[in-house]
Amino acid sequence: MSSGNYAGCFSGDGYTHDVQCVIYKGPDLDFIGREICFASNEDSVTIVDVNDKDNMFQISKNKYDKDAYTHQGWLNDAQTHFIFNDELDEKKGFVSKTTTHVMDVTSLKDVQYLGNYGGRTRAIDHNLYVHGDYVYQANYQAGFNLLKIKNISTLEFEEAGFFDIYPASDLNEFNGAWSSYAGFKSGTIIVSGLEQGLFMLKRSNKCVDDPNFMKTRGGKNQIIARTCKYISLTKARAKKWCNKRKRGELISEICCQTCS
Repeated sequence: MSSGNYAGCFSGDGYTHDVQCVIYKGPDLDFIGREICFASNEDSVTIVDVNDKDNMFQISKNKYDKDAYTHQGWLNDAQTHFIFNDELDEKKGFVSKTTTHVMDVTSLKDVQYLGNYGGRTRAIDHNLYVHGDYVYQANYQAGFNLLKIKNISTLEFEEAGFFDIYPASDLNEFNGAWSSYAGFKSGTIIVSGLEQGLFMLKRSNKCVDDPNFMKTRGGKNQIIARTCKYISLTKARAKKWCNKRKRGELISEICCQTCS
């Protein structure tokens, strides 16, 4: 294994606390295929083109009301929205609940702050990552929180589960969950605690197929109903249908028993 080589540095917007860099495949055609970084810079989400390491440049700097400490964030899979946290807005009393912020980054030059979602507790949010329709959050004293993205454009989330590694309280203090990782094919979720150590979690499978789900398809004189039961009859059908969507929602979530 060879050591890495220094490639360059962009300091045009000062200190960067955390960053996600991607080979861009989102909707802004001007930047397709380029290496783009989404930086959490204490008081803004700053987007930088780093494709040419000798000529990196800032695309946009994007602020929002009552920023306290823009800490960290992650793109959704379609790279249309950046979901992020502010580590100090709960601590300073700017918000009353654990708050998840969202920016519409459909246009990298004209980013829109959509607003925020308030969670179940008063705890401080720290690190979050997005996989599919879920946001995996380490929220200090609230522990690990799992949010399902119902409709990101309208800030519609719901708590799909949690694991409290600091059961003594849910105050806005710096104890408990620090970060998480959910990229394993096995479905294992790792959560690290400041005082508690390392946890390895699995989501419990308590879901049931939606009996009201029906997707129709057919020719002029033919209507074929795709229900969860229909999809479950063969592995080939499940493979074909579980990754499709109905009105924006994954069929794998609607027919969760069949597709699990």
